[in-house]
Amino acid sequence: MTPSLASNDNDTPSRPSWRRVVDVYFNRRMLALAGLGFAGGLPLLLSSATLLAWLSVAGIRPATIGLFSLAVMPYAFKFVVAPLMDRYVPPMLGRRRGWLLITQTLIMLTLLGMAVIGPNVADRPAPTDNAAMGEAELAEVTIESLLPREQVEPAGGAVRDVLAPILGWLGFDAAAGISPHLWLLAAMALLLATFSAMQDVVGDAYRTDILAADEVAAGAAVWVAAYRTAMIITSGGTLMLAPWLGWPGVYMAMAGLMLVGVAASLLGPEPSGAASRPASLIEAVYRPVVEFIRRFGWQVPAVLLVVALFRLPEELARTMRMTLLLQEMNFSETDVGIAESASIALSILGAFIGGALVVKLGLIRSLLIFGAAMALTNAGYWLLYELDGGRAMMFTVSLIDSFALGLVTAGFLGFLMSLCDKRFSAFQFALLTSLMRIVGAYLGAYSGGLVEDFGYGPFFLLTVIAGAPALLLLLLLRGLQQRADATD
Repeated sequence: MTPSLASNDNDTPSRPSWRRVVDVYFNRRMLALAGLGFAGGLPLLLSSATLLAWLSVAGIRPATIGLFSLAVMPYAFKFVVAPLMDRYVPPMLGRRRGWLLITQTLIMLTLLGMAVIGPNVADRPAPTDNAAMGEAELAEVTIESLLPREQVEPAGGAVRDVLAPILGWLGFDAAAGISPHLWLLAAMALLLATFSAMQDVVGDAYRTDILAADEVAAGAAVWVAAYRTAMIITSGGTLMLAPWLGWPGVYMAMAGLMLVGVAASLLGPEPSGAASRPASLIEAVYRPVVEFIRRFGWQVPAVLLVVALFRLPEELARTMRMTLLLQEMNFSETDVGIAESASIALSILGAFIGGALVVKLGLIRSLLIFGAAMALTNAGYWLLYELDGGRAMMFTVSLIDSFALGLVTAGFLGFLMSLCDKRFSAFQFALLTSLMRIVGAYLGAYSGGLVEDFGYGPFFLLTVIAGAPALLLLLLLRGLQQRADATD
C-alpha cells in the first residue's frame, strides 16, 4: 500500500468534535512544546540582528558589523549534526530531552560569556579623510569589557589566527584589522548560533516524536506562537531594556529566560522509541534516506517538490515586500514598523486557528486551503501598488498576509512532521527544511531582477501564480492516496 500522505484527512462523515479541537491544545505535551518553542526562538536574534544593534550602539565600524552577520551560518548546516542526535542518547532524560537540556545549558553559558566580553564601552575611531581605506582605518575601536584586557586579548588573538585567514581567502580582507577583543566576541556569537541550531534540530525532532497524528498542526501552532513571542522579546524588547539594564544586563537577562526551556525539558514527557535509534553514525545518515525512499517509492519526487515549492509565494514576496513599501511607495519606517509588530501578533493567532482547522478538516485538505490563501494574499500587494493605497490599506494587506502566513506555518510544519519516521526525525526534518530554504533563497534571489524587468505589479501577480504547482501536486498525491486506499 502506498504510504498515507492524507492519513488524517477525514473524508468519511465522521469528523472530530469541536471539543476535541479545543482539547488538543490542553495537555502536557503542548505545555512542553510552548516552553521549548520559546527557548528555540530566544537565541536566534541574539546572534544576529540584536547583536548587530549592540555593535552599532557601541560604535563598531560598519565593515566589522557586516562580518558579524556570518555568525549565523551554522543554521544552514543543521543537518550535519542531526545524525549525532538521532544516534546518541545522553546519560540523562533520554534521547530528545537530554540533548535539549545540554544545548540549552550551553546557550545560557554562551549568552553569559557574550555579556561579560562586550562590547560594553567603545570609543569611536577618529575621523579620517576621504582617501581610500588603508591599514590605519582598519584598526578597530578601543573596547573595555567586564574582563581585564590581558584575559581577553590572548584568547581573541588565538581565534583571529584561525578565522582571519579563512575569511581572507573568502575575500573579506577587512577581517585583518579587527581587534582581538572582537574576535573573541565573534567566536562566542558563532558558538551561540551553533548551539541554537543544535537546539532547533532536537526540538524539531522532539515535536515530531511526541505528537499524535491529529496533533501535529496544533503542536506546530503552539511552537510557532512561543517561538515568535521569544523573537518579539529579543528584538524590540531588548532595545527597550538596553537603556535600563545596559547591553550586558540584557544578555544576562536573556540567559535567565532560557530557564523556561530548561523547565520544559525537565518536566516534559520523553518520546518513546529510543531503543530503535540507529546502531551507528553511518546508519544514522543513510538509513533515514533509504527509509524515506522506500516509504514513498515513486512518489518521492512529487513529495520533495511539494516541500520545496509550497512556501515559494511567501519567499518571493518577502524579498521585495519591504522594498515596495519603503522605497517604491515611500511609507515611513514607523508606519511599516507598527504594521510589522501587529502582523506578528496576528500570525500567532493564525497559527493557532490553523492548528485547530487541521484537526477538524485534515492535513492535506487544510494545506490546500492555506496554500491558496497564502498565494492569494500576495494579490493584496498588487492591489496596494496599482491603487497607490494609503496607510489603512497597507495595514490591512499586511495583517491579512500575516494571518495567512500563520495558517500556512502551522499546517506546513505539521506536513513536514508527518513525512518523518520517528527513528530518524532529527535528520529527516533537518534535510526537508534545508531543501525548502535553499530553493526559496535561490529563487528569491531573482526577485529583484524580475521587479526591474517587469515592475512591482506583474511581480506580485507572479507570486500568486507561483503557488499553483505545489497545490496541484498536493491534489495529485491526495487523489492517488484515495485510489490506493480504495483498492486495499
